[in-house]
Amino acid sequence: MTIARLFTLLPCENLERLELRRSSAEAEQILSGWTALWHPVLIASAGDPPQWLAANQPPRDPKGDWIVIPACCESLLPEDWRSEAVAFDARLFTAFDDREELHAAIEAALSQVSSEIDAELIADFRALGLAYLLVELTTRQARFASNLDEGAFRQATVAAAKFATAGNADEARRHLRTAFDRLSDARDYFFPLEIFWLDYTLTAPTAFGEALREEFSAGRPCNLLISGRTLETLAAKEPETLEALRNALDRDAVELVGGEYDEGPLPLMTLEACDAEIERGGSVYDKFLGRRPVIFGRRRFGLSPALPSLLERHGFSGVAHFTLDDGRFPLDEQSRIRWEGFDGAKIEALIRAPIDAGSAAEILRLPKHIGSRLDADQAVTVVFAHWPGSTCSWYEDLRRIAVYSAALGKFHSIAAFFKETASASRPIFYDEEKYQSPYFLQAAASGQIDPISRYVRFHDRMNSIECIGATDAVAALISKRAIDFDRKRLVGIVNDDLRNVSAVPNETIDAELSAAQADAVLRLSSALSGERDVSQTPASPVFFNPSSFPRAEVVAVRQGIDSESSYRFAELPGLGFQRVAATTAQTADPSRKRAPLFSEKKATEVDEDDERIVVRTKRFEAHFDRRSGALRAIRDESQRHPRLAQQIAFRMPDDDQTEPGADSHYSRMEADEIRVLSDDAVASVILSRGSLIDAAGNHLAGFKQTTRIAKNDAPIELEIELDPRRMPEPSAWQSYYACRFAWSDETAELHRAVCGFRRQAETNLIEAPSFIDVVQGESHTVVLCGGLPYHRRVGPRRLDSLLISHGETERRFRLGVAIDPANATHAASAFFRPSIELPGCRVKADSSWFFHLDRRNVVALNWSPTFDKDGAGAVVGFRVCLMETEGRPAQLGLRALRNLASARLVPHKDEADIRYAVEGDRVIIPMGPYEIVDLEAFFED
Repeated sequence: MTIARLFTLLPCENLERLELRRSSAEAEQILSGWTALWHPVLIASAGDPPQWLAANQPPRDPKGDWIVIPACCESLLPEDWRSEAVAFDARLFTAFDDREELHAAIEAALSQVSSEIDAELIADFRALGLAYLLVELTTRQARFASNLDEGAFRQATVAAAKFATAGNADEARRHLRTAFDRLSDARDYFFPLEIFWLDYTLTAPTAFGEALREEFSAGRPCNLLISGRTLETLAAKEPETLEALRNALDRDAVELVGGEYDEGPLPLMTLEACDAEIERGGSVYDKFLGRRPVIFGRRRFGLSPALPSLLERHGFSGVAHFTLDDGRFPLDEQSRIRWEGFDGAKIEALIRAPIDAGSAAEILRLPKHIGSRLDADQAVTVVFAHWPGSTCSWYEDLRRIAVYSAALGKFHSIAAFFKETASASRPIFYDEEKYQSPYFLQAAASGQIDPISRYVRFHDRMNSIECIGATDAVAALISKRAIDFDRKRLVGIVNDDLRNVSAVPNETIDAELSAAQADAVLRLSSALSGERDVSQTPASPVFFNPSSFPRAEVVAVRQGIDSESSYRFAELPGLGFQRVAATTAQTADPSRKRAPLFSEKKATEVDEDDERIVVRTKRFEAHFDRRSGALRAIRDESQRHPRLAQQIAFRMPDDDQTEPGADSHYSRMEADEIRVLSDDAVASVILSRGSLIDAAGNHLAGFKQTTRIAKNDAPIELEIELDPRRMPEPSAWQSYYACRFAWSDETAELHRAVCGFRRQAETNLIEAPSFIDVVQGESHTVVLCGGLPYHRRVGPRRLDSLLISHGETERRFRLGVAIDPANATHAASAFFRPSIELPGCRVKADSSWFFHLDRRNVVALNWSPTFDKDGAGAVVGFRVCLMETEGRPAQLGLRALRNLASARLVPHKDEADIRYAVEGDRVIIPMGPYEIVDLEAFFED
């Protein structure tokens, strides 16, 4: 068989102008057309490797030529050229959809000439053709001219082809390696550093079996992304695959990536819940693999500046700073950075978004991925992500290329990548506003149930667990006896429910938490009473504050078992109690679930007329509009204009005729009823009831709002009930029912809590389950979110706190407004975490604390007793997690209920043994901005 020349036509006049952003179909056509002619029989017969020509300038005299014409090039051919080529006895290959179809056509044309050549060797030749194309394209993407030694490359390629056709595979591969070396030399001329390829293999319970086992023996380092839950399922269903994974780990063929038990919505969870997921996952890795990942990674979005500190605490050495399921996160020119968190913690991060290893379009764009980074990136890196067995054939060609040469890159594990590359000279902090989660959009679009209220339940339950833990810890420290409180198990159940994977019904979870709370309260009551008789209710009830900060509350007391409750004012110390005298007090409000604060020095003042109802306290006035039922304005003497206004509205999706966020998108409130439900020295309660109406007069929903305004400094409480007739559409951020807030100052700043840390909110789509602080000069008007996570800033002066979106079933909601609270974090926590009455408790002192923190910007969480080492169970100290929340350094003094012998930082991996100064019952802890300190202290004997 005689072949004159081998040509592939391309849709460009030169390689510099070849458009690499193409559909998968066109990319498949171009790559298939290019590599199909790189067959040893064809090259040996033609005496030359294949060449390319522009489709609009095909060979004029194609006699004896073999020519491949991708479908995307056919419209570019000169008129009548095809018929002329056939007349010249040219062999044309057209109308193919993929490489298998084209290769089959060429094999058929070759008849049995190549039947004795090893199929793997033929595949190596085609991989050489792909490498040649990609190196040439990469050179041009980097704005260099080709430096390939064409003569040496041609000579080695033809020699390899002739040895292959002669049946000498070893010599053929030796010359192939020489050809690959020439490509490496060409690339090294303008970029002599190594290019890192990372194979990122994803897993799921549906992606086990033979395909996954083959990844472990594919001959390249495999970075296996696997969560603890998925590993647990693998162990139960695929013991053979689990054993293969263990063997691959032993021979360093696989790098574990992961860390959590399951992938929850980290940015919207509490730090304790995030920490528990990592620890829970670690125990599963230990159980089934005998090791834990040192590289943290996840498929779902879950990045936040709070993460570096958590990862440092758990001993991770690196993190994959990317996700694969939507969401927004920052990227960098460098592939490797030192990622800095809120508290200054730093961790090495791979910050290169993956490309799809199953897409021909991405393989064609590979030169753009590489070439655009050659100038700036110190460690040019390409991450290929795929499910087991779901790579495209072109990715398998890249694997072949890597075996012969590093011309385009070499496969590494992520751990090796960090070991072999240089760290960035300075750490990089990315503001939290650069991260935007996709959870809400995904939940609404997929019709998930309760995309909003699931977070309310989650945060309410986590606060319940914190209350139970603090109550039990104090009881244990007083009684000096161990208490069996399985906090980790409860947090795990609550986390599972948030992800909709819990096997425990909601009613069971809430019942268990209620029972645990009741048991903890009884234990503390007994511990405080000591030898005193607790069988009878004391004359003066005792109330316990489970929070680490002092707070003023109104508590309901009774003079006797059958007497009516009345409200009394209580100044509760942080983690302490107060005995409240059961004397005649203010009239009880039976409609209240939890009483507001009040001032005994201030008489109630409620003014009513035909237009409005005005409630006055010693701090502010609240104006209610009779027509709408809305809270028209909150006014105080410190500001000329109203501080805040509030109403309920339904937001309709944008249309092309209306400015986004304009009032015409929103319904209006029409009140059927508004009245003063109760009014006394404790609080004024305003009830408004009516309908939400659109611009056409259509009834969209019924509403009922109960507003409770304390006559002291307690937050205004808003209880909202909605009865929607029209449900929002799946466009989550465009269509919803919301509690709308407005203020007068366009320069006002918004601050929010991010995993417990106070941060400025600079984007319009705000995630804040705890609070949003509207800062106007020196004043702070704090919206207490009560677990509602999603808020949208509309223009410079409005905020929508979302209540009902597509798929939401909850109809009752609770929010608050705090006017100049001493600390927004404390106000938000108290809104979740009320004081606890200790039934039957008999104490000598009227008030006392068990622990005291002297800095408002530090909160204490996760209290637990410490037991002696001999296993006797005696309580010898305590542990607590301390968080600085305001971004300010603090010299914290923590006082305990007994004198202390020593205190130290609970060491994590590779941390030094840090001791803190102790003075009597006080330990002094220096804390940096946003620092988290796990403290362990021991009492004197």
